Parts: sequence; structure tokens; C-alpha cells
Amino acid sequence: MSQDTPLLSQTERSVLLGQSVAGADDASLAALLVQGSYEEVLRSGTAKAVFGTDIDDGAAVDGLDAPSPFGPEFAAADIRPLVAALVRQHVKEAGPAAWTSITLVGACCLHAFVETNWTGPDLRVDPASLLPKPLAARWQESFITVAPLELPEGADKHEIGRREQMGRVYLGAEQSEQRARLDRELVKLMEADGEEAYGLTPRPLYLYLARLLLVDIPSECLAERDAEAPSGHWWAARMLLIQQSLLDYPAQSLLDQIVEHLDQVRKYLPRSPASDALKSVRSADEQTQVVPTDDMDDKPVTDDMVVDDEPIESKELAAETITQVPESETAGSSLWDTVSVMDRELWARYLLELGVVYSQHSMPLDAKRHIVQAQAASGLQWQMSGAKGKRTRFQTFDITQLVLLARSAQRVDSEHNAVPEAMDLNDDMLLENIEFTESSPELARQDLQIMD
Repeated sequence: MSQDTPLLSQTERSVLLGQSVAGADDASLAALLVQGSYEEVLRSGTAKAVFGTDIDDGAAVDGLDAPSPFGPEFAAADIRPLVAALVRQHVKEAGPAAWTSITLVGACCLHAFVETNWTGPDLRVDPASLLPKPLAARWQESFITVAPLELPEGADKHEIGRREQMGRVYLGAEQSEQRARLDRELVKLMEADGEEAYGLTPRPLYLYLARLLLVDIPSECLAERDAEAPSGHWWAARMLLIQQSLLDYPAQSLLDQIVEHLDQVRKYLPRSPASDALKSVRSADEQTQVVPTDDMDDKPVTDDMVVDDEPIESKELAAETITQVPESETAGSSLWDTVSVMDRELWARYLLELGVVYSQHSMPLDAKRHIVQAQAASGLQWQMSGAKGKRTRFQTFDITQLVLLARSAQRVDSEHNAVPEAMDLNDDMLLENIEFTESSPELARQDLQIMD
């Protein structure tokens, strides 16, 4: 890292880690994003400016080098040049500092997509309503109502699929043809290397808008964005990883882009024991691949020369390739003692996300290397053990239970961020928690806390 390269700001670190933003006004975009107030972020002045939410007449877009949203021929592919032109105009009017807010709006769109497709609850905001008014009217969702209604007689609940959230229910009614066409076109734009994206992805517009603000930055604006909001590279990598999750198989082009963005992020991270370990640009999985020689063509491939459907020279090489991580590429936990808790937490998240990227792309050696480094950075200690106890309500005797004992370093903001309340299981058979025997010698010998 160059001495002249600035580090990530404290606000950027907090938002990336999902921690409370120190010293920020509750109304700031960073604070709202961390608090999960996505609707307020999407209705902010920055979001309206870059998406053209308030545009309702042609005069507002006459000076833009982009397709007019008032024409009937405006399609999904035209959203990109329109948003790019609006972003350039907003930065010109508000100054380069606007890139910080633009990045936060892009991160909010990404969070909204993840909530819609995985975690819930769905947002009340239809992503089409963020676009200029003629497009919002043409592409608005047609099956959402603000009050729950009874399902039509004979409706197939498996086809309905949309769970009731925040007073809304999907009644099985088909989307308007224009909205359905938009969603199909957006899903098509999410394809990579010939791999198709999941065709029934709900609200793909959220992910596409996130891509426009985080990944598809106009080339003339990249240097300016990097100077004001270098964390945009980290958010771009996260967006591309979510895009990969929509594909059936790994796409090499997405992996290359993700790694490139995360390499850029490393320029803005503080030095740590992991800095030198990550200098190699070649992946560990690539380095351990067998290079074919001329005499290998004459050798028949037998069963004992194949591991995971790939021919290799010997079983010994296979075991080494799959399980061993070179010690020079791992950083022991003792080396992190001189690094601040805040920096360790940032590096732990960075290394863990790199590990997830490689794991998703079927590169186990690289995944293991980064996850081991993340464990060292976080100070996580864990051990699988056994202890006697009861798991069900009707057990009359203790049996051995598998227990995960773990302890991690104290989080920087543990005193400020509220921990989610644990919900009761209320199961007729299982206890809320395993009742361990108080005198269990297995637990008494451990200097760790019971996690499960």
C-alpha cells in the first residue's frame, strides 16, 4: 500500500461492518443504512437525483445524453445510460463528495434485494417507483396491496409463493405484461459466461440498480469515485457475489471482477500480518494444478489416478493439493496481537468474504487459506466437544451431547449495537436449550463458552 493512499474512513468501516456510525446524525444516509431504514435511504434526495424519481416532463431530460424515459420504446437496457447520465449530472451539481452518498444508495439497493430474496421482510418500496414517473407508472407492481385479502378459491399456495409481509400479500394475480417483460430482461442482463440467472428472481430491478451505482461506474468518474468512496470496490464485490448466487454454476468473469475489486480494497486497508500473505496474485488452486507433460499422453488413466473427476499423477499429490495450506500463506493469531481491535475486525471480515468467494467458485484451497487467516484475525477460538445433558422435555437420563465451544475477540461496538432478541422455540418436544449436567467434567475443563 502506498504511503499516499488514504485508508478507509471510519464511517466507511462502520457501514461495511454493519456497526453504529460514531458521531453521525441519525438522519445521515450512513446511519439510516446501518439501522436498516432502507425505505428512507431510497427516498432520499441522492436516490431521487440518480434515479430521476421526480422527473415528470421531457424538459428535465432534454440536456441528458441518454434515451428519454417518455418514449414507448424505452426498455430495460436503456436504464443504464439514463442512470449514468443522471449520476454524472448529480456529481457535477453536488461535487465529488456526492460519490459517498451514491455508494450508500447503491449499497441500500443491494440490501433491499437480499431482503426480498433471502432474509425478508419485503420492502414496501416497489423498485420501479424509484425511476422517472412515466416508467414507474408503466412498470409498477400489480399484485401488491396494502391490506391482506383472502386468497382466491382454488389458488395454489405453492405457486403464489409470496409470503405475507408488512400487511401485503401476493394473491396469485399475474404481473402486468410490461412489468413481467422488464423482469425477464433484467434477469437476462444478470447472465454471465453463458450461465443463466434464476428466472423467477423477485424484484431483479433492485440488483440491477445496485450494479449501476457500484459496478458500472462511468469510466471518466472512476478516479473521482475511488478518491471519495474507496469502499465502493468492496460493495461492488458484494454485488457481484450476489449476482453469482443467481447462477447455476460459477462464472469465471464474475470471479475475476470480484477478486479485482477486492484487490483494490486492499490498497485502503491498514497494514496487517495478512498483507504480505496476500501479495501473490496467483491463486493457490492454480499453483497446485498438474501441468501435463509429453509422456503423460501415453499413460492410461486408472481409478487410483483420479480425484474429484480430475486425473492427477498420484494419490499423494491429490491429498496435498486438497488439504494442505502453505504455512507461508497463513498468519498466526499471535502475529495479530499488535494490531488494533478495530483493524482486526475489518481484516477478519475482508478475509472471510474472500474465503466465501473462493468457496462459491469451487476453489477449496484458496477458501481454506483465507478462512484460516480470518480466524486468526478475529481471535476466534473454537473446539468441538461432548458433554452429558438432556435435549428433549421428556428425557429422564443424561446422554452425551455434541457441543461447540467458542470464544471470539470483543467487538468494537459491542456496547452500542443492540443484540437481537432470541426467540423462544416453543417446541412440544425439544427444550429451548440443552440442559447440561452441572458437574460435567468435559465442560469444566474448557476455557470457552457454549455456543450450541
